[in-house]
Amino acid sequence: MSVLKASHKYTSKTYQDVGEWLNPLNRVDFLRILIFNFLTGNGDVHLKNISLLETADGDMMLSPSYDLMNTKIHLADNLLALNLFKEFEQTSLPLGERYSYKSKDFIEFGKRLKIKETIITRIIDLLDKKESEILAMVDKSFLSDNARKLYKNNVVENYKLFRQTKHVVS
Repeated sequence: MSVLKASHKYTSKTYQDVGEWLNPLNRVDFLRILIFNFLTGNGDVHLKNISLLETADGDMMLSPSYDLMNTKIHLADNLLALNLFKEFEQTSLPLGERYSYKSKDFIEFGKRLKIKETIITRIIDLLDKKESEILAMVDKSFLSDNARKLYKNNVVENYKLFRQTKHVVS
């Protein structure tokens, strides 16, 4: 069951709003999915590409992920389709500018969803070590040579951005 209106897929909610609707276990999966999409260049994770399922008890659960792709090899796309936090307003930025998220932003995002910091750090550390595996998978893909090059360049750039301010366990 989709609880989100398609007509507002980019502007009506933030990832924080969606995360707060989820049960605690799905919040961890949601954080992992958002970081993965960010690192792999999927700027199309809007509200129509995030589905929630309602349990018999009324809990909201994240559906399996779909539409996971690098959108930047096809068009000039944002790093993520929605704002991460409620107080960030992409519409208030000058035309063509978007927020550039780093690992510390995903740590803050996880904390706002009440995920334990040790779990957040584990997710970030795990995904931080996957760059070479992602690049190797792209090399094995059926994409054209040019698309593979664009995809890999995008992944490398997103990892650089992600690592700009390395997180510290407190």
